[in-house]
Amino acid sequence: MEHGSKSDVALYIDRLMRSTSEHAFLIIGVGHAEDFIQMTGDRNGVQLDFPLVTTRQQMREELIKHAAHVEGLSVVENAGSNDARFFDIEVEGHSTRIAEICCRMLERLFDVDDNTALTFDFDGLAD
Repeated sequence: MEHGSKSDVALYIDRLMRSTSEHAFLIIGVGHAEDFIQMTGDRNGVQLDFPLVTTRQQMREELIKHAAHVEGLSVVENAGSNDARFFDIEVEGHSTRIAEICCRMLERLFDVDDNTALTFDFDGLAD
């Protein structure tokens, strides 16, 4: 796990999109809170994944849908192998565009600003 801020999001998303590992993932956590965005991706884009397991996550359902709508993105609800619900949001395009969208999602969903400490947990990212 590495530490950074919103200014580092573009670097990590670029590394995710350049990865050749089919198991690569990136989780951007907000400070010491339990809030996060997790994603997988390839050279064409990323899939944002929002689990709806905890009460705190479930309370954000409408906010997630609204934030995606503002960005012109569709939300698909799925169920995991353990029947846990989650939202998937596909974001296509260049890593810079996707990073900008992710930063706006962090702002809208978790009140992240330029001074908010973020964590970057990942596996399989390109160097």
